Amino acid sequence: MSYDAKLLYLDPVAFGLRIYVARRKLGLSRAKLAEKLGVTVQAIGRWERGETIPNCSLLAELCFLLEMTLCFLFTGMESLRCACLEV
Repeated sequence: MSYDAKLLYLDPVAFGLRIYVARRKLGLSRAKLAEKLGVTVQAIGRWERGETIPNCSLLAELCFLLEMTLCFLFTGMESLRCACLEV
């Protein structure tokens, strides 16, 4: 995979796992997170399983609630600068 492709590829399973791990670490239930975001519990489950990803209008609030950066949610790294250095 080329440098550009690595930065553009989103692994939906890894993305969902980051949501799951952060939610559990904070002691939030799927129901509580769903309530705070105004979505269904089923939507949270689909995100965590990597079946779908959240609507872009929810990403900032999701990251705030899960105490993570948008960069970490998408890449698993704290900054894109780190991603660039590892290529």
